[in-house]
Amino acid sequence: MAAPSRGSMWSRVVIMLLACVNLVTLPVNSAHILAVETVCGKSHWNFMSGLLRPLVGSGHTITAFTPFPDGDRENYTEVDISGCMNCFRDKDLKGMIANRSNSMAIISKFASLSRELCDTVYADDRMIEVLRRNGTSYFDLVIIETLTSECVSYVATILNVPVIYVTPLSKTSMIEQYITGHFSNPAVISHALSDNDVPTTFIQRMVNAALLVYGLIYNDLTVFRLRWSNPNPYDLVLLSKPSLVFVNSHPVITTPSPGVTNIINVGGIHLTVAKSLPQVRNIHISIYK
Repeated sequence: MAAPSRGSMWSRVVIMLLACVNLVTLPVNSAHILAVETVCGKSHWNFMSGLLRPLVGSGHTITAFTPFPDGDRENYTEVDISGCMNCFRDKDLKGMIANRSNSMAIISKFASLSRELCDTVYADDRMIEVLRRNGTSYFDLVIIETLTSECVSYVATILNVPVIYVTPLSKTSMIEQYITGHFSNPAVISHALSDNDVPTTFIQRMVNAALLVYGLIYNDLTVFRLRWSNPNPYDLVLLSKPSLVFVNSHPVITTPSPGVTNIINVGGIHLTVAKSLPQVRNIHISIYK
């Protein structure tokens, strides 16, 4: 029997070394994430960016479509979409309070506004380029803010990746039926548009239940009308459901209720650590002259 050649012996050694290295090397757990801020409101972006910072710090690579860019950095790339969005700035507080009192107008406005925001984002040339990749996506996950429409799932559906919803609101009663298939008991949990934080009387609970049912029906009718009058590509596909929903809330500030497993309370994640007050020395203010 012929002895193995020196070349074949070295090849076996190299293969064994590579196998050992493969066994001891830990897998890479970082992901390529596409984050999309659909609402041009500074407070909305503060909450979204508060979620993205820990992900970047953990080694994940994020590409963020945002109307409030503050500069690229390691593992973080921004796409400025402020030029195509109408931002919510310098609004009249009295007008907002007056509109807040009309639940019908708010539900209809949110339904149409949600689709308008989706249309604006999906019409951006850079987002069109992302959607053209289809199943060969560079991204592993989509994180996007939602209002009351599932149209935000369109990008994740086309890219065939999971989607995580983000909402800076503390209550999800206007969207939970669509994102979880569940809605809170109106006898104990107030609707987001209710005047009562906790319904206690029979009348309050009845009004709260009517508001919940009305909101679901009126929202569906508004969406159906918009689909009929102005159909969009996201109306023609079965949209993906969110894997998780990050909510700007915390159990200590909400009424106790049965929890839904895919709704994660992350209230305060966007807040910075409070600094100590500066010391004031040798300052004497006289209130009498």
